[in-house]
Amino acid sequence: MGWEQGPWPLDSQFVNVFVFGGSTTFGYGVADSETLPSHLQRAFQKIDPKIRCYNFGRGFYYSVQERALFEKLLLEGARPDVVVFVDGLNEYAQPEPEFVEQTQALFDQKPGTLFQYWFQGLSISRLARSLRYRLLGISPELPEPKYSCHADSIQVVHQRYWQNRKMIEAVAKQAAIPSVFVWQPISCFNYTPKDVYFLTAQEAKDCYPGCGYGQMSQEWKKSADQFNSLWLADIQQSRSANRYVDKVHYTAAFHSEIADSLVSGLSKMGVLNLLKK
Repeated sequence: MGWEQGPWPLDSQFVNVFVFGGSTTFGYGVADSETLPSHLQRAFQKIDPKIRCYNFGRGFYYSVQERALFEKLLLEGARPDVVVFVDGLNEYAQPEPEFVEQTQALFDQKPGTLFQYWFQGLSISRLARSLRYRLLGISPELPEPKYSCHADSIQVVHQRYWQNRKMIEAVAKQAAIPSVFVWQPISCFNYTPKDVYFLTAQEAKDCYPGCGYGQMSQEWKKSADQFNSLWLADIQQSRSANRYVDKVHYTAAFHSEIADSLVSGLSKMGVLNLLKK
């Protein structure tokens, strides 16, 4: 849902825009009316009141899953007038789609797998893990996986993104749907918060996605098509306002700022002319 949510199934009298991405696009930590797609729709409607934006952001999603979801929607007959893919953070955070290991364990029918998942979801089990953490210092969460900031390791991530993007572009072109690709801002790249509420200076320094953003900025200039690519990773640079509700998710005001930058970029690309019916 979002601000002045458009109808489903799609109504052809509107200009329908699908926005794909991860939890930052979905809008964790803000109201439905304050997400990026909601602010994007507000900005679009200043140009054309018939434009409707649909939020397909989902937790943990990155280019692999976004491509599959886009294709699934097309196969089901949901054909938008333009598609926007907002990526960056999760390309590094997810070497494999979330829950792959758990799903594989279920298919392998490992002993106790179903019982284990059922038991872990019980309130008493969650309480026990919390007490263990408080009394023994044993975290209830699995340790974060260690990633390498070595250029070769980063390049593997980037190659996957560019390959997924090519496949999305091919599908969109075949369906005659303009596609736009956005590289999103993150809290550990070109950002200095006014107050350090969530991300300490050391955490920002050790932030794995931040390793790749510098390299990606160079690749973006060389490889991204200027007519369907928008680099927004730098829009928070040299600005002191707090723009995050936690370590990664945007405030409502920052969603609005990103939306305005996106619309401005689309206007320069000429995409807005394609949206007019």
